[in-house]
Amino acid sequence: MNSIRKILVLAAALTFSVTAAADPIEVVIDGPGSFANLDIVNCFGSCSASTSISNGLDGLSFYLGENESFTFDFFEVLVNGFGIGQITVEAVLNFIAPEIFSANGDGYGGFATFFGQVSGGLLIWDQPGEFALTDGSTLSVNFENILVGGLGNSTMVSATVSRSSAAAVSVPEPGTLGLLGLGLLGIGLARRRKAS
Repeated sequence: MNSIRKILVLAAALTFSVTAAADPIEVVIDGPGSFANLDIVNCFGSCSASTSISNGLDGLSFYLGENESFTFDFFEVLVNGFGIGQITVEAVLNFIAPEIFSANGDGYGGFATFFGQVSGGLLIWDQPGEFALTDGSTLSVNFENILVGGLGNSTMVSATVSRSSAAAVSVPEPGTLGLLGLGLLGIGLARRRKAS
């Protein structure tokens, strides 16, 4: 009788499954290895532009669970002079963990400035994309598209890192597990009869 109970408990356990969420992963940014290079393609007037990496980027560390995102300051764009310019930006965000990889993005846009006191501009990115991790999940990296204007001569460009769920694992149909349970039950009954 105990063997039949054990078999029924085993069949019931196989019929129901519990899905556990993956543990959060630590993401660490390599600040010194990351950069943003800005080139002025055309300038009408006397204009200049440059970038500087955010001070908080070096050693930046955060945790991401499945389907979570984290946004942080990546680099600052500074414009000066008097004029209108077209720009291209090459940005590389390097990661140390969970795995070593680089997210590369190319941006293009333009700006206008009045002696650095009143400025405006836009920056559009060809986004870095998604990166597959060894645990089956993916990290996607997006650089912020900006459209700004107003007083001052600088704006911060942020980056967002998102973690997507691991690929779905195929689970047997309940009917299949039910047949397995009935088969185990039959084996248990056959052994019981044989023992009597």
